[in-house]
Amino acid sequence: MPTAMRTTSPRPMLHAALAPLYATGKLSDLLVTCGGREFRVHKAVVCAQSPFFDKAKAWDNVPEDDPDMLDRFFQFLYAGNYTDGEHFDGLPSQAALLTPAECAEALGHAPAGETDAVEAFEAYFPPDDQENDSDYMREDEEGEEEDEDEDEEEEEEAGAANDNDNNDDGHDPLEYDSDRSAGASPDGPEEALHLVRTRCASIANDRLVASVLISLRVYVLADKYDVPALKLLAHERFTRTLEHAWDTYADFPDMVDELFATTKANDPLHSFICGLIVFRYRTDADFRAQIKPILERHPGIAVLLLDKALIAENGLQNPPVQAA
Repeated sequence: MPTAMRTTSPRPMLHAALAPLYATGKLSDLLVTCGGREFRVHKAVVCAQSPFFDKAKAWDNVPEDDPDMLDRFFQFLYAGNYTDGEHFDGLPSQAALLTPAECAEALGHAPAGETDAVEAFEAYFPPDDQENDSDYMREDEEGEEEDEDEDEEEEEEAGAANDNDNNDDGHDPLEYDSDRSAGASPDGPEEALHLVRTRCASIANDRLVASVLISLRVYVLADKYDVPALKLLAHERFTRTLEHAWDTYADFPDMVDELFATTKANDPLHSFICGLIVFRYRTDADFRAQIKPILERHPGIAVLLLDKALIAENGLQNPPVQAA
């Protein structure tokens, strides 16, 4: 579908009209309180998209929910998107433009460990659509960004060298970096650049942790309040991010613990996560030690891991079934 058709279609225009109503609370006919925060929303918007709220007799107070996640829940109902610090959220997401039946079908084809999440998503959003998908970055764009990053790093290194030559008083701007001991200073431009990269990597990991947890918690909230489009979007973001960065995700075991504690039995994400765990579990003793307490708390993980191990060992699409 051409970009012009997508951006001027009625549904994105409707989201553009609704988003300011949530931001301002104008014409609100319902006040929802959660964690000390108040959300001025509209029954016609919320109840029309959430059967849970439509059937509820009283839901003006939801103390058990995280107010930050509830805020993102309402963001999606009004704007068709939500903020997570990683993805673009200025336009309605692809999932927000699907019918409930299409969302249910897409979730039914969600990755189950051995299936690539991106491939499953492509079944519902053809390549032409992904080129116009503001929530999706193509590989060539990623390559361009990597080239730009390399150029910037070379410029930073050259600049650091010049600064070191021209700095007569010996003061280094990184001397008071929080990651360094008091009074220490970088030993030349290479160490200074290493410190900058280390700090950037730490910030990137913090953002990754936040993005993954936000997607997981929004997914759980969307399932609770029965909003398939939001559940699909959160599911897609969660799986896409983890597929590319799960092995560098420092808080991965804690996230797995939260996933199994907050999602329903046989949730598609269980199989997806176990599909990621199984290969590293067999080869990384430190990782096994970290994940073992999680397995003990959630026995269902061990069963799924056995199935995934059999699949990996035998090249099977499904675990073998014993004869009766």
